Amino acid sequence: MRLQYKRLLPLKKIAYQQDYPGNMEKSDLTSFKCPELFVRFKLALIAAQKQGLAIEFTLAKQESASVNDIQRYLKARQVSYKLIEQEKNVTITVETVACV
Repeated sequence: MRLQYKRLLPLKKIAYQQDYPGNMEKSDLTSFKCPELFVRFKLALIAAQKQGLAIEFTLAKQESASVNDIQRYLKARQVSYKLIEQEKNVTITVETVACV
């Protein structure tokens, strides 16, 4: 019997663009829900780390559990970040991605 593996989260389909000034990637995760949101966050963070870039994540405010998970993840790895709450979204800017 032959097993086939699907790639659930190909890196090419992560919603991030390199159009942000100052060597910063921008990742829009507003259309995702937990647990996929957290997995895509980690993949985008790792990709930014490999490129030596900072990254800005935009998440839906209704995904407060995921926002808390992301904050806990970044604090545990002693990564500096800035959180900005807006009306519908939450923006997390990770300035230093060296400690993933």
